[in-house]
Amino acid sequence: MDAVGFQPVFSVRTKVTPMLPLASALRYFHKRAALLLAVRKASVYSGFQTRAEIEAYQLERFNEVWADAITNVPYYARIRSEHHLPGRFGSLAELEAIPYLTREILQSQPEEFRRSHPPDSTSRTGGTTGVPLTFGTMRGESLQGAANVLVGRFRFGVDFGARTYLIWGHSHLFGEFPWRWIRMGKRMIGDAVMNYRRKSAYFLTPDKLHEVFNDMLRWKPSCVIGYSSALVAFASANWDRRAAMKGCPLRAVIYTAEFASPQARQMLAGFFQVPIVGEYGCLECGVMAYSTPAGGYRVFWDSVLLSLDAPEGNTGTAIVTSLTPKYTPMIRYNNDDLLIVPEEELHQSSLLALSDVIGRGHDVLKFEDGTCIHGQALDACFTLEIDWVMQAQVVQRGTRSLTIRIVASREIGQAEREMIRGKITRLHPEFGKAEIEQVQKIDSTVAGKRKWIIRLPEAP
Repeated sequence: MDAVGFQPVFSVRTKVTPMLPLASALRYFHKRAALLLAVRKASVYSGFQTRAEIEAYQLERFNEVWADAITNVPYYARIRSEHHLPGRFGSLAELEAIPYLTREILQSQPEEFRRSHPPDSTSRTGGTTGVPLTFGTMRGESLQGAANVLVGRFRFGVDFGARTYLIWGHSHLFGEFPWRWIRMGKRMIGDAVMNYRRKSAYFLTPDKLHEVFNDMLRWKPSCVIGYSSALVAFASANWDRRAAMKGCPLRAVIYTAEFASPQARQMLAGFFQVPIVGEYGCLECGVMAYSTPAGGYRVFWDSVLLSLDAPEGNTGTAIVTSLTPKYTPMIRYNNDDLLIVPEEELHQSSLLALSDVIGRGHDVLKFEDGTCIHGQALDACFTLEIDWVMQAQVVQRGTRSLTIRIVASREIGQAEREMIRGKITRLHPEFGKAEIEQVQKIDSTVAGKRKWIIRLPEAP
C-alpha cells in the first residue's frame, strides 16, 4: 500500500431499490454533493504519491485557513500578535509555534471565536467528557466529513444507500412538545430516505437488547453502526444466539464516537463474523481517519492535519488542524485523544497513518502509588471476561474510594461480587476494597456515550 492508502480509486455505486424508487432518488439528491466530493477526493489521493507532495498540499491548504482565521476570528488575530506569528508559514514544522487550542478555551472564550457575521447554525456536543461545547458553523462545512465517511465505508463494501442499522442516540429524543416531536419526525423521514433503521443506545437493558436483536434479524441490514459500548452490550446480551447473525447479509460493523479496545473488537468479530471497522472523528473536526482492511487507520489528510503531542513510545495526544473552511477554525486543537502510531510516523509533522485510537486521556484512573489504568482495561476486565456483565463504570473519589457500577443480565449476589473483585484486583490492589453496586442502567452523556470513569473530589 502506498503512502496515500486509498487505492483503488473510489467509485460511486448506488443501488436504486425497486420498491422505493422515490426514496432512492431523494437519497441521491440529499447526498449528491458528498458523493461528488468523494469522487474528487479519490482523484486527489491518487495524484499524490510521496509524503513531500502530500505535505506541500497540506501546507498550502493550511495557509489559506490561517489567512482567514487571523483576519476574521479575534482569537487567532490575538495569538498571532502575542506570539509574533507570521502571516504565512514556510513548512508544517513551523506550525509548532502556534499555541494549542483546547476545549476549555472554546468553552470559556466564545466571544473570541465570533466573526463579524453570525454563524449559519451552531453545533453542540457533550462528547465523552459530558461537558457540553457549543460552537458556530457555516453552511456546507460538514460536507468533508460526509465524503470521508463514504470513502471509508466503501473500502469495506458498504455502498452508498446500504441498508444500515444504527444502535445510536441523539438529542432529538429530548426536549418539550412540540419541538421534540418535530425533531423526531424529521429524523424518521431522514432515516427512511437514507435507508437507516435506528434504535436508541441511551437505554440498554437486557430485554431491550433482545428486542433489538430480533428486530435486526427481521430487517437484515448490510451494515451495523453504533457506539462501541452499545455494540458490546448488544453482543453480550445476545451471545448465546450469535449463530443467528448469519441470517443478516452484513458486510461490516462500524464503531464510532467511542473507542473500542482490541479485546472488544475481537469479541465483536466473534459475534458478528464480519470486519469490525473504526471511524475516528469528532464533531468539532469531522471524520478524520478510517480503518483499512489491511489494519490500522488511514488519515483523510486532505481534510485534516494530524500530529502527535509529547509521544511516549508510539503513543501521544492528537493535535488536529482542519484544512477546510470553518466558521470556527480548529487550528492546533488538542482534542485529548490518545493515538498509537506506526514507527515510521513518529516525529513526522503530519500523520498519514495510525496504528490505533485508544481513547481520551481523562478516561484514566489514577492511584496514590502513581499507577494509571485506562478505562479500556476496565472494559475488557468486566464486560469481556464475565459474560453476565453487560456494562460497567467506576466512580473514584480522590485516589482511594472506589465504587463499581454494574449492569448485569441477572441479579448478582455476594459470590458474583467477589468474582468481580477477584478479576479486577489483577489491575490494582485497591479494587479489592471497591463497593460493587448493581444498577438498571448507566447514564449516558448528552451525546449518548457512556463514560468508563467518573472522578469525584475526595469526600470532606
